[in-house]
Amino acid sequence: MPVVGVGQQDGLFYLNSERDYRDRNCLTVAMTPAAVLALVGTADPDQVRKRLRGHRILVRGVAQQVRINFMADGKPTEKYYYQVHVRVAEPGQIRVTS
Repeated sequence: MPVVGVGQQDGLFYLNSERDYRDRNCLTVAMTPAAVLALVGTADPDQVRKRLRGHRILVRGVAQQVRINFMADGKPTEKYYYQVHVRVAEPGQIRVTS
């Protein structure tokens, strides 16, 4: 998978295959900080972005459809969309291929 976007929220790092993470064709890899640290040697968001964006990764795991609610004032609204996530908690699940 090409890493086009990198983000961090709620204690997880997100690697996205599309520029717009809401794109229905986007695959999102949700990684724990421990897995990120093992992969790139740091959990600093700026460094993770610099080291992974533009590279290709190979991920092992189960792809799951995840509902994402739109929020307003900290509360979910009636609007939502879906993303496809692969959760990575173990360093052996992922490697950089280029």
